[in-house]
Amino acid sequence: MGMFDRVWVDCPKCGVPIEFQTKGGPCRSKEYRVHDLSQRGREGIDVLSGVNGHEVCRCGTMVEVVAHVHIDTVRVYRPDLQVNEDDG
Repeated sequence: MGMFDRVWVDCPKCGVPIEFQTKGGPCRSKEYRVHDLSQRGREGIDVLSGVNGHEVCRCGTMVEVVAHVHIDTVRVYRPDLQVNEDDG
């Protein structure tokens, strides 16, 4: 039997936690709350990328996880370039 992690998402209608399975993280039977994943950097992105499909809450509401990744800044380090002190 394969290993997976769980992502818990609260139903937007009734608030009951709904389980989503993911193969995107470490797959060591870890459990995550969806709202905490944004603070986990790359691990959070990996976990969310593995969540597929939708689940139906016991109240009848269909819940789907859709992740959007936003990158504010990208820094590139190139050891072959030297910064001139006068350039700032």
